[in-house]
Parts: sequence; structure tokens; C-alpha cells
Amino acid sequence: MRSWYKLLGSCLLGLTVILGFNDVAIGRPAAAKLLGSRIQPRGTIRFNSEGAGFDNYLSAETFIPLFQKPGASIGFFEGKLLMPTSNTALAYNLMLGYRMLIANQKFSLGGYLSYDFRNTGSTGFNQLGIGLELLGNVDVRINGYVPLGNRQVLLNEAVGLVGTIENNQILLNRNRLFQEALTGFDLEVGTPLVALGKDYLRGYAGLYYYTGESIADFVGVRARLSLRPIEYLSLSATVQNDDRFGTRAWFGIGVSFPGIAGSRRRTPESGQNIAVRLGESLERVGFVTIDNERVQDQIPAINPTTSQPYRIFTVDTGTGSAARINDLPLAQHDIVLVGVLDTDGNTAGQGSVNLQDGVQLLSTTVDRQLPSTIGTITIPALTPSIQRPIISANIVLARNNTIDGFNIQPPAGQVAIIGNNIDSARIINNQIAAINAAGIQITNAQSPIVRGNAVTITSTTVPAFNRRGISITESTNAVIEDNIVNGGIGEGIGLDNALGNVIIRNNTVRNVSQTATDTNLEASIFIRNNQGNANITIEDNVTENNLTPGNRVDGIEFNLCRGNSFNVADRFTDNQFANCTTPASATVIVRNNQIRNIGTGTDGSDGIDFNIGDGANLTAILEGNVINSISDAGITFDIVSSATPIASPTANITIRNNQISNILNDDGITLESDSAGQVVLNIENNVMSGIGGGNDGIDIEFTTAAASPAPARVRIVGNELSNVSDRGIEIDTTNQAALQLEVSNNRIQTTAGGEAVRLRAQNASRLNATVNNNILTQGNPATRSLELRADNTATLCANVFGNTQTSGAGFRLQRNNTSTFRIVDLPNLSANNGGVGINTSGTVTNITAATFSAAPPAGCTFP
Repeated sequence: MRSWYKLLGSCLLGLTVILGFNDVAIGRPAAAKLLGSRIQPRGTIRFNSEGAGFDNYLSAETFIPLFQKPGASIGFFEGKLLMPTSNTALAYNLMLGYRMLIANQKFSLGGYLSYDFRNTGSTGFNQLGIGLELLGNVDVRINGYVPLGNRQVLLNEAVGLVGTIENNQILLNRNRLFQEALTGFDLEVGTPLVALGKDYLRGYAGLYYYTGESIADFVGVRARLSLRPIEYLSLSATVQNDDRFGTRAWFGIGVSFPGIAGSRRRTPESGQNIAVRLGESLERVGFVTIDNERVQDQIPAINPTTSQPYRIFTVDTGTGSAARINDLPLAQHDIVLVGVLDTDGNTAGQGSVNLQDGVQLLSTTVDRQLPSTIGTITIPALTPSIQRPIISANIVLARNNTIDGFNIQPPAGQVAIIGNNIDSARIINNQIAAINAAGIQITNAQSPIVRGNAVTITSTTVPAFNRRGISITESTNAVIEDNIVNGGIGEGIGLDNALGNVIIRNNTVRNVSQTATDTNLEASIFIRNNQGNANITIEDNVTENNLTPGNRVDGIEFNLCRGNSFNVADRFTDNQFANCTTPASATVIVRNNQIRNIGTGTDGSDGIDFNIGDGANLTAILEGNVINSISDAGITFDIVSSATPIASPTANITIRNNQISNILNDDGITLESDSAGQVVLNIENNVMSGIGGGNDGIDIEFTTAAASPAPARVRIVGNELSNVSDRGIEIDTTNQAALQLEVSNNRIQTTAGGEAVRLRAQNASRLNATVNNNILTQGNPATRSLELRADNTATLCANVFGNTQTSGAGFRLQRNNTSTFRIVDLPNLSANNGGVGINTSGTVTNITAATFSAAPPAGCTFP
């Protein structure tokens, strides 16, 4: 109700202002208002019910004579303010008209021009109106409506995300809803039907026609009744029918102030009745006629890379598709969809399939998703199948190519997919079978992605170095994940200078063999860098079953600045990626991998192998890996420096929470370093068992001959070692090496070999060690469970407490030659270690609490 009051109040206010203005503007004497033949200004309040193209509305109207000859002619202005009751989206009409009496004052002939505006709440529409009328015993009216300016507004649009292929384009269904102002005209003829009150009930019949930009032409019929029972009141009822709006009926009621003077029924002298009608309101459709139209069509999908429609070709998909890939007129950024109707892909004997920049080569056996300017679109599978289309040729990449969903079988000796100087290659979901060649070989690549491929390498000739399953050289931000590689030679997955952010994840690599010349560098997953910066993640992979006799193929291997700094016969056969000419760095995470069945006999295959040389700066985290059945070491680090390095190699290494078992011929975890650079090593919470071949569980050696090396820092904490055939933990320092060592809270069980824990300092090296709270079980009761030994001129400082021997020949402290051996609190050593007797050899200097109150002895700073 409150909205009705607002609308009615607005109408009355507008009417009051208009009438007030009219009286002032006309300025006629009061006496002139009494002349019945003179048309007076008036205002009207009107209500119309909902009709065709408009809602219920109230209107405030005014009729103002501009000039007139009483009883002969009139020029007038008529204005209307239209307010729908459903909202406040206003409309208005501004009309100028002229009428004159003709045919001896039996008829009124007139015409008008109007400007109409309608606000729909979504937009505003403008319209020009024009009309002619003949009033008398028979009334004839014709009105025209012409929208001005913007005739159409888009209310909403929905574009489907499933495409069809037509004329080398991807077409998407589009559904748009328009609101449109209609162009049209109406015509009606009427006559008095019966006398009612002071007027006649008049009846009209006619037709109308409308059209629009999106709305088809339509014609309708309309009938109308009108009555003015008193001069202040007007009534009307209308019904119409057409194919667009259907059948609609509405009514209207209006109150005028003052009313129309005189009566159309009175018949004094000739012409008086028709003269009164010079002041009637114009009969026309006051609202701009609008309607909503839903338009369905198709539009091409736009490639967001080019901002142009995708161009797409089909091969072997049925009627209208091409027969051969190489016959296509390919250009940059085209898409080729290949089906399985021809099982060899029509590529046999074609040589190479050479791609243009940006071309995507996709199989049609599955639905395809592509980016577009409206989001990801789908092309349904054109030839659904579990079989992949066969390409019997090798594929040569350009830049920004995608190869997805093929069975690639190149001729023997040819690499299946090869690319040089490429960006953003995507090689995904392919089966690749290469004979005597690599499967995928990419050089100089930015952001390559190799995902979800199954690569099989078969060798019928002597294995050569270039038969990797996946080979990427000189790359940045490479991603290699979810692949299966079988039978690679040298490396299953091999990367040379893998820089930036590198991900090697969830791959399975098996049955890798070595090259004809053993380089001692092969691995299922292999990386070698000699420059730049890299952040490398190797996680959730499986490397297994490298079991060819004589193999020296590791599970996972990483090399940084290795090259010629290694004075052993394990150079790279291609003499590349060797020494670093400037310092290089890498952060390498090796996490949650399963490495099993690597090597046979004594062939020297490691589970995880790290090697760094001059100029290298390495941060490594090895965690959560399961390493089982390895012919050589479980985890090994070699840090090797020359006499005059460009920079001494440095390393910060964490080895934690790994499971290492069944190591046949080397140590479980081993590190060897002759670098003068800082080395930090944490070995924490690992579980190791079955270390065979007379080898150690953990073996650490520092051997640098540099005059003033940075002290290494090693923590071996919380590990559990069982069934170790030699020493559980062995630490050696020699030459000029310096080491700060903590061995604590470990549980160690050996079989019949050496000590559970042995620490040895030789030559002029320095070893400061804390050994505490370890539980030691020596398999040979005659062998010591703990030995600390200093030889030559070495300095060994030891803080030993809280250790427990469950079996073995006790603890021994040994000083040889002119070495220095200092130990904390020698009198309490027995009590602090569970009553185990201490056997000493040579002169062992006790560091008492009183000594520590003074300056600590030289070289005895404990970790």
C-alpha cells in the first residue's frame, strides 16, 4: 500500500505543477474559461492494468492548447508521466499535435509527433512516434513507432563449454537474452455503438504490426471499447491477439481536472459536437513496446594465446577429415586431432612429423579440454577408444607444442620425440616405443612438462649413451611426473643442467642398463649440473629392478660440479657438464621414494648417490625413502675438491626417517669429503638393517689436506641399526680435517664384525666428539662395542656418557704416537656408562670440571 501512496502522490504533484504552469502561461481571463467552444487545459490521473509489453501503471497526464481557433482548429502539447506499480522505472511521452475541422465541420483531421522514453530497469529506450487521425461518426487512427538510438540490450548471455568442430573451428553454443524496443504501427477504425450517460460507448477494431532486430515480424488484431460517462471520467477496455504476446486484455480508468467541456451527444447547430473532440487525448500505445528474445547461435572458441579463433584440423576421424598429418597446411597455434580409424596414423614412411610453433597434436580417443577466453572448453572424443592412434614416425618439436595421447613407434634408431630450443613443451599421456634410441630427447628447453607417458627402450645393438628413456638437457623449470620408463640405457630419466624449479615426481623407472663403456655415473633417475641455481624435488618415485649382471646403475643420482675433480675413472663419456667454471648451487629434496632391487653381486650400484665438486654449494634433504636390496651403498655422498678450487665445495645435508635394508656390498649411509669448505651433516631417526659384505651402517670420512679447513659438523642422532656386518657407526678424520661430532641416542646391533661405534682421528686432524645415551649390542663378545682412537699427531676430544653396552668387550680409549687424546671426567666414565669397564692405551688426558672452569684446552669445543 505504501508504494501505491507514493505513486499517487507523485502523479498528483506532477499534475499540480503542470496545471499551475499552464494557467500562468496561458494567462487568459477567468471569463474565457466559460466559453464552451474553447478547449481548456486539463490534467488527468489514469490507471491501466497490465497489458502486452507493459505492467500495471499509473500516469499523470496534461493536455495544453498552444494555439487555437475556437470551433475550427487547435495546436496542442500533451505530456504523460508513466509509473509502473511493480517498480519505479519511469516512462514519459512528449507530444505535439494539431487538429482541424474539415468537411463542413463533420470531421476532425489531425496528426502528431512524439518523443517517448521508457526505463525498464535494465536500460532506457527512446522512441519517435508519429500518427494521423480522422474523427467523426467514424474514427480512423494510424500510429507509427520508431525506436531511436540503442534498440537492443543484452540482459544475459550463456556460452556452452562443449564444442563442435565445423569449418576448422571449434563452435560453442551461445544462448543470449535480449531486451528490445520494437518498430511498428497500429491502425484502428471505430464508431459509436450505444448512448450511455453523456457519451457514446464507442467500439474500435484494428490491426498492428511489429518487428525487431532479433524478434521476427508479427501481426496482431486489437479491439477496444471507450466511454466517457461524465466529462471528468474516462473508461476503456482493450483486447488483442498475436503470435508473439498471445491474447492479452487490459482496462484503463482516468480522471480529468477539469473534464472535457461539452458533450459529443448534444446536437444543436451543425459542427458543435465534432468541435468538442478537438480537445480529446491522443489514442496510441504510450509505453515503448518492448519484449525479451532468447537468441541461440554458435560462436567460435577463442584461443587466449592469440586472441583469435582456434584453427583445428582432424585426421582419421571419419568423413571430412584428412588422411595424413603431413598433408595439413599447419600454421602456428593450430590444433590437430588424430583419430584411430586408421591404425597406423598414416605416418609410416613420412619421415618426421614437423610441428609449427604452438601446434597441439592431440588424439581424439578421449574428451579434450582447452583454455579459451570464457574458460576451459571441452571437445568430446571423436573416436572414443582405449586404443591410442599410432604415429609411425618421429616427431620434431617447435615451441609451445603439446603431444597428447599417442602410440609413437618411430623407425629403429630414431628418437621418438625430439626438440631443440623449445619453450613450454607438453608431452603427456603417450606410449613410446623406441628401438636403439632415446624415447624423448629435449635440448635447451624452458618449462618442459613430461607427464603420464609410458616409455619403453629396446636395444638390439650395443648399448650407447644416447638411449635414455627421457632426456632433458639445459632446461629451466622442468616437470617430469607420472611416467613409466622401462629399459633405458644409462639413465631412465636423465637431466643435464636442470635449473630453476625442477620436479621429478611419481615416476616408475625399471630395468635400466648401463652403456657399453661404464662411466660409473648411470642411474634410473640422474641429474648433473655444472652451472646456475636449482631447486630440485625428487619425490614419490619408484626405481627398481636394475638387475642386469655387471650393471653399475644407481637408483637416484645427483651431481653438481662433479666432472674432472674426481681423480678416478668415472668421467662422463661425453666430456660435458664437468667442472663448474663459476660457483653453482642446488637445493635437492629426495623424499618418499622407493628404491629397490638395484644391482647384483658386486657391481657397485648405489641406492641414492650424491657427488659434488669444486664450486658446488649443496643443500640436500633425504627423508622418508625406502631403500631395499642394493648391491652397493644405500645412501652415499662424495664431496671432492682439487688443490686449487674456484671455491671449496660446501654442503648442508639432512638424512632422516629413511628405511634402509639389505645392503649387499657397501655401507648403509656413507659420506666422504676432502673439501676445505663447510660440511654440515645430520643423520636422524633412520632405520637400517641387513648391512652385509663386511660393511658399516654409517661411515663418515673427512680427509682434506687444506691448511685451514672449515670445521665440519656432524650429528648422528636417534637412528636404529641392526644386523650390521661390520661397524655400526665409523667416523674417520685424517690429514688436516676438523670435525665437531655428536653421536647420541642411537640403538646399534652388529653381527660379528667391528665395533658398534668407532671414532678415529689420524695425522694432524682434529675430532671433537660427544658420544652419549647410545645402546650398543656387539655381535662378537670379544669385540669392543665402543672405540675412540687418536693416531699420529691428531687431536681427539671426547665427552662420553650415558651409553649402555648389552654385549661386547667394553669401551676402549686409545692414544698412539704423539696424538692428543682428552676425555671429560675420566674417573666417572665407568659409572656414567652403565658400569662398563674402560680400557685405555697410551696417555689419555682427563678434562676435569676444574679444567673447564678455566679456559678449555685447545681444540676441545664440543658440539
